[in-house]
Amino acid sequence: MFCCHSATLSGHYPPNSLAAVDECVRARVPRLEVDLRFLSDDSMLIFHDGDLDAATTGSGRADMLDAEAARGLRYRGDESVGLCFLKEVVELIEGSSTVLQVDLKLMRPISIRRQRDLREALAPIAGQVILGSRAHWNLRGFGPGVRVALDPTLQWCFAADRSEATLPTRRGVHGLWDMHRLLTSPAQRRATTLARGPTI
Repeated sequence: MFCCHSATLSGHYPPNSLAAVDECVRARVPRLEVDLRFLSDDSMLIFHDGDLDAATTGSGRADMLDAEAARGLRYRGDESVGLCFLKEVVELIEGSSTVLQVDLKLMRPISIRRQRDLREALAPIAGQVILGSRAHWNLRGFGPGVRVALDPTLQWCFAADRSEATLPTRRGVHGLWDMHRLLTSPAQRRATTLARGPTI
């Protein structure tokens, strides 16, 4: 399926901008992908980078902003375009045939409140949403009503000296980073090995 990464179709608009999303929807692209970051006030910003400096008129970490501060920022490549929020993207997608793929950039475990807010924000277009993340632990709990997709690039990159305190520190049965006891227990590892052969 043709998918516009960061809602980029023609390249005339900044990636992840509302103008870029609008262009995709008007062109009736089958799927578009955007990046989602939670801000300090739990608002949901559509933005890729962890830092603001390279892409916007702001500086510092994106997650230190609140919604009001984010609304005052512009894209460096086109200062007529400001940053947008998930609610605005959902409103554009609603009523279209385009599938929205949301890449959740949050790496720390998601709070119950943020999970609830994200589910509610996606509810108007729940049938045409795919929620993905490199942090597969944040996809648990969405269950029925929200399709989820694992991006395994982080989980397969095992490093023995992994030190990030907020991320899982154990490798599970299948080689993925995971703290769940069923996926890290020796008994489960033996059972899976017998059933499926050697793990990767």
